[in-house]
Amino acid sequence: MTGPEKRENNTTKGKGPGPGCLLLVALVLIGGSSVFYGGWQIWSTVSNFEQSHLDEGYELLEGKDVVVSERIEKDTYIYARHSILIENGANANLALSSHDVLIKGTVEGNVAFLGSDIEIAENGIINGNLNVTMAKNVVIRGQVDGAITGTWTRLYENSASNPSDAQSKDTTAKESE
Repeated sequence: MTGPEKRENNTTKGKGPGPGCLLLVALVLIGGSSVFYGGWQIWSTVSNFEQSHLDEGYELLEGKDVVVSERIEKDTYIYARHSILIENGANANLALSSHDVLIKGTVEGNVAFLGSDIEIAENGIINGNLNVTMAKNVVIRGQVDGAITGTWTRLYENSASNPSDAQSKDTTAKESE
């Protein structure tokens, strides 16, 4: 039986990568593939949300923190990297993509949301549907007169909110405040 060759400097020369190295490479490839796939899914969802509203003729408004003080009169897609504040509602449909969104005033149209948290303030009214593509928290202190649909982790409604329909594909908590 012969072992690995001994070199002059007392190190051994193996016959290729060992099973530990191959296992490590396999784990790195599997982990990298999982991260890539998850990132691609998120990018695809955001891209489709944005493109569908722009294709429908929505006006684009974007920035880091977007505060809209005037009443919105045209269908508008608002993208903000951090937060969106709608202070005086809208006479149009809104598509909102941001980490945090707060709606004050009356929206005479539908609201589509993609992000982490959306809140309808106590003086906030949506006279249309609220479609949540993906969210962590949906907080309704005001009122939504149409259907509330989509995917979220938590939906908080107070007694003033009287939606005709509240459906979620992924609701882990539905509580009243």
